[in-house]
Amino acid sequence: MDQPVPVQPSPFADRGLIGSFPPPYQSQAPSQNPPQPSRSPQFWDSGIMVVFSAVQELPPQQTILYRVSIDSLRCRSKVLDDIFGIPPSTQSQNEGTEGNPIALPTSITSEKFESFLMYLNCRGWNEFDDKVPANILNLLDISALLEADGALSYAMSKVVGLRLPAAQLLGLAWRHRAHPQVREWIEPAVMGLLNTPLRCHSADQESSIGLAYPIIAKARERIQEARLILAAIPFQLAPRDLLFPECPDELHEYCEKSWLFFWYQNITVELIHPTKPPLSYNGLVQLVQETKFENLQDGCKARTLDRMRLYGDYPTVPDIFHSAVLQIIELFNIPSSKCE
Repeated sequence: MDQPVPVQPSPFADRGLIGSFPPPYQSQAPSQNPPQPSRSPQFWDSGIMVVFSAVQELPPQQTILYRVSIDSLRCRSKVLDDIFGIPPSTQSQNEGTEGNPIALPTSITSEKFESFLMYLNCRGWNEFDDKVPANILNLLDISALLEADGALSYAMSKVVGLRLPAAQLLGLAWRHRAHPQVREWIEPAVMGLLNTPLRCHSADQESSIGLAYPIIAKARERIQEARLILAAIPFQLAPRDLLFPECPDELHEYCEKSWLFFWYQNITVELIHPTKPPLSYNGLVQLVQETKFENLQDGCKARTLDRMRLYGDYPTVPDIFHSAVLQIIELFNIPSSKCE
């Protein structure tokens, strides 16, 4: 019988490399209660769908059903987040199905709800056209109702670009006056109202102007006074330039007479005409430029036009305009942006 071969000790045994694993290679016994994985609060879609119903604003006023993901709505609307964050009661467990949809209030029409869903790009929709006024106005209304701040800020940034009637724009500013972005709407609204005779406004437009009506009326009256003053006291002809002797003293007297004759025969008539639209300042400058004067030297005319172009409007009119804007902002109590 063969004798067993003796096992030679490993040369590494005394170095602790066999049979033992010094730290950090020492194996650890598994924990009895390993930590459970947690759901990401930002990227965890429950996949729960809910069905809403909304009635069309326009005929035939049909009721339309919408099946959308709860998560896509909750993350964008404070109101919907509060509603769906409440555990459902026994009676409401079946609500939100096709047979028992959640009926939206009458203030949220199907047109408004569709604008909201298209903006959110629910279910892959990408048909939202921000060049269509109805889309922006619908989104503005519903995002304000649902406290959807992102959609509301987006809609507000697009309102001025719609070039709405001035009275309608001012009415929207009053309705959404709690938001600082509304300040951007006041200047174009006031500009449009000052350039439109008050008699041209319909009853609905006058209602939209609302409490700002006296401010607009007074500003228009002050602008008319400024025009009447300019009709009676012509814009001063530029003085003779000594560096350009083409108009000596004996000729410059004729330049002044020619300028006054032109002003009273043309500009004064335009400024005080009872039925024509008021002559704009740009129109005044263009009229002076295109008129061929008798006895008015080209140099005197050119220097006078240069002086007139230094003004953007009739004297005092810019101050009247900015004063009206500030008064309406104060009247509406529109807050300032945080960065101001």
